[in-house]
Amino acid sequence: MECKKEECSNYYSCQYLYDRFHVVSCAPNKELRDKQINEVHQQEIKDRKRLLEVQANADRK
Repeated sequence: MECKKEECSNYYSCQYLYDRFHVVSCAPNKELRDKQINEVHQQEIKDRKRLLEVQANADRK
């Protein structure tokens, strides 16, 4: 399911969510959408933490 201008009240916001999180903001299942967004955010936090650890280790050498 993709964002369609005639279905979403804010097409560009919908498109951003679809591009970044692969969810449709005007989808009927808000709980599932929020869960998917949260999972992506959690993974981004883990990835960022790992990159900072790698960089800190490289700086020590």
